[in-house]
Amino acid sequence: VLGPVLVAPLAQAFGRLLSLVFAREGRLAEGNLARQPERAAVTATTIAISLAILIALTGMTTSITDGMLTYLDKSLASDYLLLPESLFLGQGNVGAGPGLVQAVRETEGVGGVTALRQADALVDGAAVQFVGVDPVSYPQQAGLVFLEGEPQVAYERLGQGRAMIANSLLAAQNGLEVGQMVTVQTAGGLQAYEVVGIGVDYLNAKAAAGFVSHATMAQDFLETGDVLILIEMEEGVDEARLEAGLLDAAQDFPAFSLLSFEELKDSQLEAVQGQKMGMIMVVFMLAVPSLLALANTLGINVLERTREIGTLRAVGAARRQVRRLIVAESLLLSALGVAFGLLTGIWMGYVLIEAMSSTGMSLVYYFPYAGLVIAIAVGLILGVLAALLPARHAARLDIVAALAYE
Repeated sequence: VLGPVLVAPLAQAFGRLLSLVFAREGRLAEGNLARQPERAAVTATTIAISLAILIALTGMTTSITDGMLTYLDKSLASDYLLLPESLFLGQGNVGAGPGLVQAVRETEGVGGVTALRQADALVDGAAVQFVGVDPVSYPQQAGLVFLEGEPQVAYERLGQGRAMIANSLLAAQNGLEVGQMVTVQTAGGLQAYEVVGIGVDYLNAKAAAGFVSHATMAQDFLETGDVLILIEMEEGVDEARLEAGLLDAAQDFPAFSLLSFEELKDSQLEAVQGQKMGMIMVVFMLAVPSLLALANTLGINVLERTREIGTLRAVGAARRQVRRLIVAESLLLSALGVAFGLLTGIWMGYVLIEAMSSTGMSLVYYFPYAGLVIAIAVGLILGVLAALLPARHAARLDIVAALAYE
């Protein structure tokens, strides 16, 4: 709707920049677009829609990746982890008895150990995963990203009785607030828990979850098995020797694998790279219609202005200047599309992240500056590519035939 109205002023603004490269041709290209604002707007909108979708998806992907890595660094940033078959809790993992943690603690070079336990329960009839943590050692070695509540107070309250820290998704689904009482259907029956904080961790970012103490987990959920062990090493310890000791400690627990935090982070980043390959395919699919729309508009412009181009050639315009004129028009159309696409795409990406945050996954919108530069470059390159054939055709027009063209 706004495109035709904005074509003339934007073409004039971009035309001044273009005239630095194409002095005379830039002025002519600006005038040609102003004469057909509706057609120019349709072409620029095609580019803008494609670019806006691309930028919105890129902004959403980078924001989610950045947020997930923040949660990963906070909630799993121990030197080593003893992992079950599945990294994410509640997916068929079988917990280990107290012997594994004890063997790890006795390993030379281990500075600290904390373990996570897992059990299922019902909150308002919906299945919720509960995670048992040690209120003392867990925040020292890992911890949650708190959205509401004081971390120190929340962990202290966990150790004093029936209290829980709800993750953001559980809080959003059930409208929970700090200080509220929640009835939970546990293995031991109905129990009332006080919500002492709302936080997020990497393992449960996509599932409704609550965090309770080990003592509460054993008392109400009848669960004492450890499903994930986080290990801190002492300073100056030989890593190879420590790893050998930890493997030896875990030899009677074949379901658990030893992994350093850096290895875990690299594996998660590798998974993200796979998603980026899908983004590249989306980029290609969105670039094709934009390229065709540009080439189509430029081709029609050349046909409709055959006599005009013939007149330019008759009064002394060189073939090179005609080619530059068509390229200048294409670049102006691309600049219009890029301007609309950048503004719309950034806004759409921000709205998507805000919508996700409203469901409980707290994320900060992040779009890399390098992405803006790449988007501008891609838009302008499309403009040059789309102009190649129409510019060549216009430059090769026979002057006499073009002047006689109806």
